Amino acid sequence: MNKKLVALLMAGAMIAGNAMAVMADETEAETTDSSEVTEVEFDETTASYEGTWVPFEAGFQLYIPSDWNIMEVSEENAANGIVFQSGAADDSGWNMAVTATALPEEYDIETLAAELDATYPGVQTAVFNDIEVAAYAIEDQAVMGIAFLDADGNMYTVTAGPTSDEEFTQVGSEMLYSLSIADTTEAETEAETAAE
Repeated sequence: MNKKLVALLMAGAMIAGNAMAVMADETEAETTDSSEVTEVEFDETTASYEGTWVPFEAGFQLYIPSDWNIMEVSEENAANGIVFQSGAADDSGWNMAVTATALPEEYDIETLAAELDATYPGVQTAVFNDIEVAAYAIEDQAVMGIAFLDADGNMYTVTAGPTSDEEFTQVGSEMLYSLSIADTTEAETEAETAAE
């Protein structure tokens, strides 16, 4: 299973271009000692960019920059597990991809984090807006990401990059921090408004 997991992360990394260490500097995180899980509550009113809530599969949403393009997922990318793509409208190369795959029922966030850490050392577990995530960085691909599970045992990854661009690091971190359960009525209205 580990090879399939790595392949999905690489698919997201190819589209997207230190995980929690980098991200924790950018937001308010609640921890009392190193053995506790970092908890993040995202507040779009403090984001460094004007954004739009965009829903994706299984009732999740992300707060992405309003001036980013939502891209159509090609058949080839869909076959590689990509379910959502977005990128900056300018030539900066800033982008983000979401992948999805079914995993065996016995998976939990700790198992997922351990498998990721075997390939990408430094994986950390956290809770973003009440969703358990495994945060990782793929240094040689200049991307950061999170992996998480839905109630049906599907794994999602959100990969953003390029982390080699210091200006992107804060925006990318905030996009990952924004992962939350979608309020479908509000998110659909905002997505329709952004598309106009």
